[in-house]
Amino acid sequence: MQQFIRTICQTDIGSEQPAFLMLDRAERLRDMGNNVLSALLRLAELTNRNICVILISNISFEKFRVKGGAIEPLLIKFSDYSEQDILRILQFDFTPSEIKTDDENTVKLTSEFYAGFAQVIYSIFCHNCKDLNELRYFAALLFPLYIKPIKEGLAKTHETPKLIKYAQPYFVEATEKLYLREMSSAEWTEQQKVVGRADFELPYYTKFLLIASYLASYNPPRFDVRYFAKSAEERKKKKGGGTRKRVDNLGGKMRQQLLGPKTFPVERMLAIFYSILDEPLEDTIDIQLQITSLTTLRLLVRTTGLDKLDGAKYKCNVNFEFIRALAQNVRFEVDKYLYDFL
Repeated sequence: MQQFIRTICQTDIGSEQPAFLMLDRAERLRDMGNNVLSALLRLAELTNRNICVILISNISFEKFRVKGGAIEPLLIKFSDYSEQDILRILQFDFTPSEIKTDDENTVKLTSEFYAGFAQVIYSIFCHNCKDLNELRYFAALLFPLYIKPIKEGLAKTHETPKLIKYAQPYFVEATEKLYLREMSSAEWTEQQKVVGRADFELPYYTKFLLIASYLASYNPPRFDVRYFAKSAEERKKKKGGGTRKRVDNLGGKMRQQLLGPKTFPVERMLAIFYSILDEPLEDTIDIQLQITSLTTLRLLVRTTGLDKLDGAKYKCNVNFEFIRALAQNVRFEVDKYLYDFL
């Protein structure tokens, strides 16, 4: 903190024109020691500059108070988002695009279409969910299912009642599992920051490692042999000589896609990783370092303590669109390895 103050004093920040330092999610300052918050509240005094510090948080300042006291800030309370505010924010997560239907036609998804979808999401979840990030999570999760009838030629973009009818089972599942899924809204927000970066890139083997973590998070362990054993193709054969039918894509009440990612032991992820590689791993590649990198980027979340060396568990922290784009980049058909998934 002293270095930060000295740096400000060495510049002309706040010397002529007022300067503003805005800190979002300011509740995290509580984990940085009492001196940090106290110094920030006295920053203008300590630097002798015209600097205004603005702390943004969704918790009251009563929970910020530190021992020994601190300067009392001016509190400004903001009202909750209105329905129109929420609908506008939900629309910001989508941009006009085009999709291919099963008969190779192109359908444009306009801003008006996304506005209608946002209204559907809000009307369904607003009574049980007041958190904006939760609503954004469900919008991102359910959108591929909402447009599925359009891709299959069963409905048009303007036929909102028909789209709602087809998506109703998924909306019911999502509502039932609202408070049971494992990915928190905070984790989803962090994921969006990474996924939204246009310049985001991973090393070649790290991409396969992240794909393996996604498969481990969303596939039941009992199907690992079917999908990843070397003789998986033989196991797909029935005793009578035919092949097994594909899993019904209508899914059941426990569709993992709606429940969120499950935790998995690191050994299982590595087993899948080595299975899906199309060539032997180079000796110079440090897998543990790759795992650490993914964890640092919050693409992979460790769910066990750092003091537990054996049996570490993780869960994947990216969505299907991200993984599908990653898989296409390395020419891996991830859809073939996902159980009961849309």
